[in-house]
Amino acid sequence: MDDLGDALVTFALILPLTVPLRDLSAEEEDKWAALFAQKGDILSHYIAGIIEGDESIKVPKENRSKKGKLLYPSITITFASKYLPLAELLASLLGDTINKTNGKWVGLTINVLSNLHFLAKILNGKFRTPKIEALHRLRMWLNHYGKFSPIHPLPLDTSPLVSNAWLSGIIETDSNFLISFLINSSLLKLKKKRGIAYSIHLTWRFIQRKEYHNESIFGSSYLNILEQIAFFLKVKKVNDITRKRNLYYTEKGWLVKITSIDSRERLINYLDQVPMLSSKYLDYINRKRGTAHNRVSSRSYRTIIGTKELIGLKESMNNKRTDFDWNHLNPYKL
Repeated sequence: MDDLGDALVTFALILPLTVPLRDLSAEEEDKWAALFAQKGDILSHYIAGIIEGDESIKVPKENRSKKGKLLYPSITITFASKYLPLAELLASLLGDTINKTNGKWVGLTINVLSNLHFLAKILNGKFRTPKIEALHRLRMWLNHYGKFSPIHPLPLDTSPLVSNAWLSGIIETDSNFLISFLINSSLLKLKKKRGIAYSIHLTWRFIQRKEYHNESIFGSSYLNILEQIAFFLKVKKVNDITRKRNLYYTEKGWLVKITSIDSRERLINYLDQVPMLSSKYLDYINRKRGTAHNRVSSRSYRTIIGTKELIGLKESMNNKRTDFDWNHLNPYKL
């Protein structure tokens, strides 16, 4: 591949109250490498998916700032504050910085060059979207720096989605599980018992932007990877949407939405093998208990107790969750 030039790789939202930088020791790198080998490369594909999700990569055109300061690469992955244990886990593996704020977000900043080199090396060949262009810019910057072993470019990963944890990582970034239903309040309405749930809808939504923001030999549209995800989940159509990201910015995007039993089972079978690691894993467990495999298929919601359990599942998901159990992270700790 041609030289893609010098790069500064910075993921948006650098937050205050920075923990001091810490280089990754040889012992820690060996432990992490062993952990990746032990987990069948689950973490590297998972991290690749997260980075390719709803994040930003910026590249300066110059090596120095206007004040003459050298510019170095850095990566910051942002998390909702409730995901702090996951951020801390990745920080313990990468040996770098967690930025904290009193608001809704925390960030994991990776800017020690040896750590960046290790991360770029294990991510190489695991990207599936046009954002691979940014990874190769980081790779080329590190190669030009001259103090690390060169990283030779690998192409887009075209292996089946079911074969690794990339999909589990990217759906962490902008997806949600939804349970919706109505409660019969009339003895006569629809000939259903009063206080019993009906018209139940179990939905999963995943959204990505339409276009990658930089020109690239890898293309710019995210449609192809969304169509691959839709095909894998047996969804017939990728929807064209427009969404408001904040008061000042509206983004065009692609939506994959599943509601059918076949699609839900497909997603469940995948996530049972390569689970998400954030608190969305807990939402998934709740939703799984409310799918055709349990509440809906058994029709156990057609009792007062069953409906109360369904309400409890809904009230403990997404932004309404207050109880967090992070034991599912234990197998990935050093």
